[in-house]
Amino acid sequence: MEILEYIEGVVGGLGGRGPAPQFTEAHALMMLILIRDRKIGRKRLSQLLGLGEGSVRSLIKKFTSLGLVKTDRGGCFLTVKGKRVLDDLLEILEAPTPVHLDLIGQGYALVIRGMPSPKDVITIRDNVVRHGGRGALVLYMGADGLIFPESGDLLRNYSQEDEVKLIQRFNLKEGDLLIIGFGGEDPRIISSILAAAIDYIREVGGSRASELSRIDEKE
Repeated sequence: MEILEYIEGVVGGLGGRGPAPQFTEAHALMMLILIRDRKIGRKRLSQLLGLGEGSVRSLIKKFTSLGLVKTDRGGCFLTVKGKRVLDDLLEILEAPTPVHLDLIGQGYALVIRGMPSPKDVITIRDNVVRHGGRGALVLYMGADGLIFPESGDLLRNYSQEDEVKLIQRFNLKEGDLLIIGFGGEDPRIISSILAAAIDYIREVGGSRASELSRIDEKE
């Protein structure tokens, strides 16, 4: 997916002299999502992303050089090209949204649409923690409702109110994957679940490519 290649290049292409950048691919992606439909200044982006203004300045400069972002006195915003490549990802990824659940309290949830049920939920949760989150709840929309993929247990057996709330809030369909980071409203929760989602999308994309390759070889 083109946008993932761009953010990989942005984060990986800022090495050189001086301290290493203090941001991740998830920060880069979240910045693009935040300015998708509005102009935001560097100071406000710094607050929303939980990053220093220097890091935000570096992100803006790199994205501007790629033709994805423009700036004026009102702040920075996406170009037509930037919206095109971002929207390609947003067709399957719904950006982190605040939620409050009986099971975990306050947190943020994102949805990845039309995914296979994850075989390794522990890796997803570990990725959330590795990127600064406190923990995550991973749920999958199956034929009978929201389930815990590792056990197959239905969420409604633990909290029917949470199941109804999530299905209605995100208009969930069979095949949708939820990653819910908990621990309040810390910006690191947002970046950590986005990072886990990026890793999973890449993993699934790579698996599908390998499957198609094997099919082609057999034919």
